[in-house]
Amino acid sequence: RKTIEQSLEKAGFKVNPEMREFYEKQTGRSANPAMEHGEGIPTLKTGETEISKYTDAVKNSYKDYQDAALVVFSRIAGENWDLPREAADNASRHYLELDNNERDLLRHIAASGFQKIIVCINGSNYIDLGFLKQETNATDYNDFGKNVNAAINIGSPGENGIMALGRLLSGEVNPSGHTVDL
Repeated sequence: RKTIEQSLEKAGFKVNPEMREFYEKQTGRSANPAMEHGEGIPTLKTGETEISKYTDAVKNSYKDYQDAALVVFSRIAGENWDLPREAADNASRHYLELDNNERDLLRHIAASGFQKIIVCINGSNYIDLGFLKQETNATDYNDFGKNVNAAINIGSPGENGIMALGRLLSGEVNPSGHTVDL
C-alpha cells in the first residue's frame, strides 16, 4: 500500500520522522466506521489527535522542517449512505466542517513558524472550505485558515494515484485540468 509519505519522499521532500512516529503510535484515533444500511447515521470523528498530546520532542522537531507543513484532512463517504448532520465534537457544526482538533492543529502550525502551510483534502467527500476565507485577527478563534498558503483537493486517489501528490506539490506537474475542446 502506497502512502502520502512515500509520494512526498519520491518527489524529493524530506518528511519529519518524529511526526510520522508520533502519528503511528497514537492510540484512540478513530477508524472509519462500517458503511452498512440499517444502522442509522453514526457519529463520525475525524480522528485528528488533540494538540495537548503533542510531545516536546514532536514540537522541537519542527525546526528542521520550517519550510512547509502539509496538513491532510479527510472525510469518508459512501453511496446510499447518509452522513451525520452534526460534528462529533460540536452540535453547531456539521461533519463536513473542520472539527475542534483540526482547527486547533491549523492554529498550532501557524504559531509554530512554518514558512508555508499547505492543506490537502484527501477523501471522497468535499468539505466546507470556508475557513480558507477568514480575514480576521490571527488570534481570533475562527481565523485559523488565514495562514494557509495553498490548498489542494486530491479526492480519493487510491493506492497508485497518491504517488502523484509529491510531483504536484513540487511543481513537476500541473494539477489543473483542461476541457477536451479548446
